[in-house]
Amino acid sequence: MSWDVMLMNVSPTIVTGDDFPEDFTSELGPRAQVLSRMTAILPSLDLTDPTWGILDGDDFFIEFNIGDRDPVDVMTLHIRGGNGVISVIQRICEHTGWRAFDTSTGDFIDFTANPAEGLHQWRASRDQVVASLEAEGKQVVTDVKVNKTGVDIMEITAPKRKKWWAFWK
Repeated sequence: MSWDVMLMNVSPTIVTGDDFPEDFTSELGPRAQVLSRMTAILPSLDLTDPTWGILDGDDFFIEFNIGDRDPVDVMTLHIRGGNGVISVIQRICEHTGWRAFDTSTGDFIDFTANPAEGLHQWRASRDQVVASLEAEGKQVVTDVKVNKTGVDIMEITAPKRKKWWAFWK
């Protein structure tokens, strides 16, 4: 479960998701150039797998779904964690001219007016899922980090079963 943000090369005339034309296309650039730009902007970005980068921040974790297309048309960021991630997204956009589409809000992130709105919506949704599972008696352990295989550390365990003779409890 992650907050997903798509990096696109989009005209500023497209303001919301509703503004995308039918024949919309995005191109971030030639694959080698995109990877080079990303490592220049984020030196600690792990591109061991050049189709799926990993950035482990202080209070966040981002998986960069770059894919294997050349040229790269869009990059999806799968984000977990704290508000510190907003400055990373903003830095990428400022250095590349790309725009960040927030899939939670359906709009582009406006870094001048509540850029963490979608992140907060995602957290609220995640918290509802966790509360619902806990209400069912399941134990849910969440963590800001994910392991290096890309699996979210959200562990769900079944409730302990009662002994057969404790059916009235």
